[in-house]
Amino acid sequence: MNSMPYFQRSIVGRLIAMGCLLGVLVTAGACRKRRAPVATNAPAATLDQLTEAAQVWYLKHHRYPERFEELVTAGLVAKLPALPPGRQLAYDTKTDRVVIR
Repeated sequence: MNSMPYFQRSIVGRLIAMGCLLGVLVTAGACRKRRAPVATNAPAATLDQLTEAAQVWYLKHHRYPERFEELVTAGLVAKLPALPPGRQLAYDTKTDRVVIR
């Protein structure tokens, strides 16, 4: 059999198990997905994407963004759509959607 006493085998076994567990935890941390940076040449967000981003913002901050540019700064959308002159984006609380007014 083994020439090591039982208590030494169990301590060695525990150390090996702890080392394996530590290796798994370190590897899992290194493999986490990182958010890809938003490309500057990405297409502008649609109203549906803006609505979804505003709802995500609301869940995180318990309020809607004061300006839609905050959604871009937070990385929730790549860029805002170009609007016709005199029009602006607004959040319609009756329908819970981003609209152009």
